[in-house]
Amino acid sequence: ISKRRKDSTPRHYYGKGNIGCDIGTQTIAYTSNTEVGLENLAERGNSIQHVERQKALILRAMERSRRAMNPNHYNENGTVKKGHKQWNFSKRYQKLKQRHQELCRIAAENRALAIREQVNHLRSLGDCFITEPPNAKKLQKRANPENPVDKNGRMKRKKRFGRSIKNRCPGYLQAKAKQLFESTGGMYVEVPILYRASQYDHTSDTYIPKKLSQRMYHLTDGTKVQRDWYSSYLLYCINKTYTQINKLKCQSNFATMYQKEKNMIEEIIRSGKKIMNSGIRTV
Repeated sequence: ISKRRKDSTPRHYYGKGNIGCDIGTQTIAYTSNTEVGLENLAERGNSIQHVERQKALILRAMERSRRAMNPNHYNENGTVKKGHKQWNFSKRYQKLKQRHQELCRIAAENRALAIREQVNHLRSLGDCFITEPPNAKKLQKRANPENPVDKNGRMKRKKRFGRSIKNRCPGYLQAKAKQLFESTGGMYVEVPILYRASQYDHTSDTYIPKKLSQRMYHLTDGTKVQRDWYSSYLLYCINKTYTQINKLKCQSNFATMYQKEKNMIEEIIRSGKKIMNSGIRTV
């Protein structure tokens, strides 16, 4: 049963048709019959970077307070001494800790609300949500390189996408999309691994691997596309059995959807909003 306003009109309208969604660690790109889009995940008005900056400043202040209250717990090089220790915390430290917890709580609520709003909007565009299997948990884990030392003798970084996934929650969006579409008479489809939406080029009918840093690229015929949007378009052009790309649909619909993509990029540049890891430069 759909939720209704006080005047009995539906709060959300449900669309018909396919919605191809490419969900990254920080962004979501989608293609439907009526609209294409490229947005940051879990943003609701205020930028996540501003909140993260506030939290970082508080954590630094807490660290300074902790070191000032426990000078005997640290070595001369600044590292913590080994062994069990009794830590002393000032009242200022306790207030900073409470402030940090409150910021984390507010950020978590804003993320959840923003993701639910995005999912409701996607449901208004169609009734068949098509995406790739979730891989957020794999991307969140630290890297384990075979050779941990680089050519200069320094240790390689093991950092991957843990913080981005914590701040943007792509897995939560997929879970909410699955819940909403299936509970409202729609479909939630995860394509097979061999679908390879990020590699296929419909102009040459070939699969071309690309670097992760390559966000804007040219198809074989010279057409320049945004990587995430093009992946969502290929997901949108799925066949009736939901197993392979419908190549005829790719060819016939590309001109119309490509014009929508160009309009979308122009609007992003005009608004000055930064879309993370998109390759779109704003002023």
